[in-house]
Amino acid sequence: MKKTLMLMALVLVALPALAGGNPHKTPSGWFDMENCEFCRHLVADPELLPHCQWETLPTADGMMTVMTVEPGYEASLAQANAAMEAFAAKMHGGQLDPTKVKLCGFCQAYGQLLASGVKMETVKGKVAEVTLAHSGDPKMVAQMHEIARRNTEEMAIMMGGTVDPHAGHKH
Repeated sequence: MKKTLMLMALVLVALPALAGGNPHKTPSGWFDMENCEFCRHLVADPELLPHCQWETLPTADGMMTVMTVEPGYEASLAQANAAMEAFAAKMHGGQLDPTKVKLCGFCQAYGQLLASGVKMETVKGKVAEVTLAHSGDPKMVAQMHEIARRNTEEMAIMMGGTVDPHAGHKH
């Protein structure tokens, strides 16, 4: 269950950048918020994502995701997080067949990290969350660096081609 909660936190941290009136899916399917069983909870409130910022950064032994939500949207974020955690509990409780659960590429990649033993820690504040993912295995570190790179690239596609992961967001 702890790993599931970490997965949910990572999804929550990275996906809010899909806001700003852009489609919620990249052509590759890396991001697909409306069809991914986890991510769809983040678009349930259409006001949530336009009021979030995120960044995924490589670190010496993995990656770090930082997400902030504007004051006043904390309850919406908590509701989305609770819905994702409830869904994960059903998966891990055997109520759902994990092979039939539709996930975007992003959620699949994080699930693979968790299954591979990557250590994760999420620190939650009132309007910010930071998740640190790390490993002593150089192959896993390289995989996390690739995820951080791909998140930035795919977000650029979602945000209209800019390389700034915060483009289109309020600062």
